[in-house]
Amino acid sequence: MDHNESKALHEYWKKPGDNNRPERYLRKLTRSEFLYNYIQKYVDQNARLLEPGCNIGRNLNFLFERGYQKVAGIEINEEAVQLLNKHFPDLGREADIYEGTIEEVITNFKDDHFDLTFSMAVLEHIHPDSDWVFKEISRVTHSYLIIIEDETWDSSRHFPRNYQEIFEKHGFNQIEENTKCKGFGKGYVCRVFKKER
Repeated sequence: MDHNESKALHEYWKKPGDNNRPERYLRKLTRSEFLYNYIQKYVDQNARLLEPGCNIGRNLNFLFERGYQKVAGIEINEEAVQLLNKHFPDLGREADIYEGTIEEVITNFKDDHFDLTFSMAVLEHIHPDSDWVFKEISRVTHSYLIIIEDETWDSSRHFPRNYQEIFEKHGFNQIEENTKCKGFGKGYVCRVFKKER
């Protein structure tokens, strides 16, 4: 793969086109509710949660308002982080929001730092040059992964993958799978993994 492709992808997400402007992610609460139903099934409100690619913070705020106070996000888009602070000021004050690429940030966390890591339509955009981040996500996650990603869409910004195969190679067992994800289109799969101990 061409390193320039990976760099161009990062540049796009730093300043995305109209279809992916941060404001568009404010109102998709059906998706956040779908996610919450899984999270509250597996971890209590004391859990440390990480969302790589948190965008404007809708998912994190949905969880924060329901008692999950130890939340963290990684976001490449500076405008999205500014809008997070504007629309969700309590979350902005209390959450740990790391601005940068997933590649830049994920290596800074200690092993098993988060009880649960979740992704929603983010890992599908990771360039194949950066497949190593899946091992890092596994390293920093103590107990559970919840992955909601389109596994079939193939484009210059979408890379189809089977996340069961990926994360089971990195010490997790899949314990749930759902191909009918409320609020998501065809091709999305929700997978829940538990770390082997």
